[in-house]
Amino acid sequence: MRVRSFVTAALLCAVLTVPAYAEEPGPRVPVLLYHAFSEDRVPRERDPYDLHVTVEALDKQIRGMLDSGYTFISFDELYAWRTEGRALPEKPAILTCDDGYENCWRLAFPVFQKYDVKATIFVIGEQVGKEGYFTWEQARRMERSGLVTIATHGQRHVDHAKMSPSKAAREIGAAHAELVEQLGNPDRLKVMAYPYGKCTADTRSAVAKQGFAVQVLTRCGRAYNAGKTPLTEVNRIKCWNGLSGEELVRAAR
Repeated sequence: MRVRSFVTAALLCAVLTVPAYAEEPGPRVPVLLYHAFSEDRVPRERDPYDLHVTVEALDKQIRGMLDSGYTFISFDELYAWRTEGRALPEKPAILTCDDGYENCWRLAFPVFQKYDVKATIFVIGEQVGKEGYFTWEQARRMERSGLVTIATHGQRHVDHAKMSPSKAAREIGAAHAELVEQLGNPDRLKVMAYPYGKCTADTRSAVAKQGFAVQVLTRCGRAYNAGKTPLTEVNRIKCWNGLSGEELVRAAR
């Protein structure tokens, strides 16, 4: 499946300083970023940004994290730690997939089931069910497993930094509303990821006023510092096909 050109910029990760939040102790939580999956390695000329990860590579990366003592949690659990002081595992990690490709359902989800790991999949509202993307019914089946949370990646795959904060917030809010209509659970935690990772401080503020307590970026680097960085600025670690389990564990520290 050919990954559309609008996602390629999602992996052009900005080198940005993560601002301080609260000088309180807290875990460093590696938040892993995936996009598409394949059975065999996709040639570099067809996938210049390494968006495709093979099932074998995904398996090794997850196994490497588990063997190093990491436990995959949901954003709900991270939010409960931050707001209610609920306990987290000694070494928490979060697995995320952007865009909602069909191969996430067909190839990655069975690996999540194999290792009983939790994952959050961010879907583009208008793409759900279209060629190359999984359907709402498949999303329901993944959520019913208890392992996968479906969250919004916006209604369209657009740069929210180029529109007014109020318009961006309305679009993201509408995308979440459609997700609730399709999947149920109106009290679900409002979590979203920005397409391309693009947003401004004013955008994040406007989106937070819509109730989105967790906002995920495409700032790629090391683990998210949960004690110092707001939940509206969650950074991630890019996972690519050539990344071994051992290398991922080192990056997660």
